[in-house]
Amino acid sequence: LEEVVKGNSSSEWEFARNALFSKHPEMIGWPENHHFEVFKLEIENVFLVNWFGGRKTVTVDQYLNASGNGGRAS
Repeated sequence: LEEVVKGNSSSEWEFARNALFSKHPEMIGWPENHHFEVFKLEIENVFLVNWFGGRKTVTVDQYLNASGNGGRAS
C-alpha cells in the first residue's frame, strides 16, 4: 500500500477523499483519535475464485475493463 499523504493538497488526494466521503459521509465526523488515513492501492495481481475449478488469474487491465457480462459470450 502506498499512503496518500494525510493533508496532501494534490488533486489525487482531494479526489480520493471526496469519493470516500461521498460514499461514507459518517466518516467526516469521526474523531481525530481514530487515526484514519487514506491509502492508494497499487493493484498488481487479481485472482478470481469460483466454487469449482480453482483460481483464475487475470491482468489488472482485464479486471478494470471487464464488460460485466459474467463471462458469457456476447
